[in-house]
Amino acid sequence: MVNDEISTNPSDYTFNYQGDGFPAEFSKYLSAPTICANNVSGAATVSGAGCMSYYIDKGYKFLNSSSIFGAGAYNDGQILLQDGTLLFFDDGPAGEGWKGRIILVDINGYNNPPNMLGYDAFIFENVDGDVYTMGDKNSDWFGVNKDADEFCNFESTFNYNGITCAQKAKTDSSYFKRVVHKVKSRK
Repeated sequence: MVNDEISTNPSDYTFNYQGDGFPAEFSKYLSAPTICANNVSGAATVSGAGCMSYYIDKGYKFLNSSSIFGAGAYNDGQILLQDGTLLFFDDGPAGEGWKGRIILVDINGYNNPPNMLGYDAFIFENVDGDVYTMGDKNSDWFGVNKDADEFCNFESTFNYNGITCAQKAKTDSSYFKRVVHKVKSRK
């Protein structure tokens, strides 16, 4: 996108819940993606098996909790990759307290549970065209709210627990081994 002089800053695009704008432009640089479209004005319509419907599906649980991370935080387009990875986008308006645009990545796809932040779903923030793991010092969550340790903690049942686990996974080489063990030991 940069080489083609196409903006990588989602703030330069209009978001309309149909996957237009940034998700549509970004998808042109991916190999055979499926753009998932959701009709927010009425009945759920989802294009592509593996896409999540905001009307039918439950969404993503917080780490160590049964509470659900509201779909309003990632409802401005989805792209399904060939390997099943599902990318969600949100316009992240400043009125909601975000610096940039939110990107939720479900690494094994919505149809493969547990659909839990910090386990198979991770949050990133695009600030001025650069992508940061949520919890990075350049992301909104780190600068305005709490640090990565407090919101990626198996001992906490606080809402939003798991929102900064992308940063923890990035900086801790044993993260995935530990989180898989913790989740499996709870069953």
